[in-house]
Amino acid sequence: MSNTKVYHVENRKSWKNEYGTIIKHLPSITETLAFVQKYNSLDKEPLRIVDYGCAYGYYLSVLKIINPNHDLYGVDCAKEAVELTARIVGNDHAFWARCGEPLPLEDNSVDVILCFDVMEHVKDKNELIAFFKECARLIKSQGHVFIRTPNCNFPMRVLFRLAGKSWIYKGKEHPSLFTEKKLANITEPYLRTIEVNYAAGIIFKYRLLHRLKVSPYFTFVLTKLVQF
Repeated sequence: MSNTKVYHVENRKSWKNEYGTIIKHLPSITETLAFVQKYNSLDKEPLRIVDYGCAYGYYLSVLKIINPNHDLYGVDCAKEAVELTARIVGNDHAFWARCGEPLPLEDNSVDVILCFDVMEHVKDKNELIAFFKECARLIKSQGHVFIRTPNCNFPMRVLFRLAGKSWIYKGKEHPSLFTEKKLANITEPYLRTIEVNYAAGIIFKYRLLHRLKVSPYFTFVLTKLVQF
């Protein structure tokens, strides 16, 4: 990992206190991976899985417990986070990089790509395009890409307005907010959408939220444009 890279998160010596421990995130991780399990048998065959925005490797830690034979990789733009993730997956499986940078992995070699709560932090549209191009290169023909980001669609904005609250995700930390159409315009030249789920973490169980499309997050499930 190069010592010349400096990203905005590096302005803080450590953000682990702000991020919290794995115990704090475990309920959401468990529910989210249960959703991923709908498409990929995480508890059976070993899979190659890449977690973009892996932070301190909490998802990777749980995946390793589910199946120690998974081939796990973590990517993050915070050097401190990557150094700690490397303790979980190994130095050659932890990459200090932005999401748009190419990874040293073969074409069509990845079963699952996770990217949770990352897109809203990426200001440069070209970086997002580069990311989805890289996902299309990496993912196998039967693989899946999971993208979770704040839900900025019309029903959700109306809900916040009725509640008398300003849009919760505004600010420098969230320069990119998406509706379903806006995100699809970026993803669909490179990947095919097979589901949009309007929930996150423990609220997956509330089907009414899914129907009304008003949950705080939505999750895109993507795959290859062409299935072989």
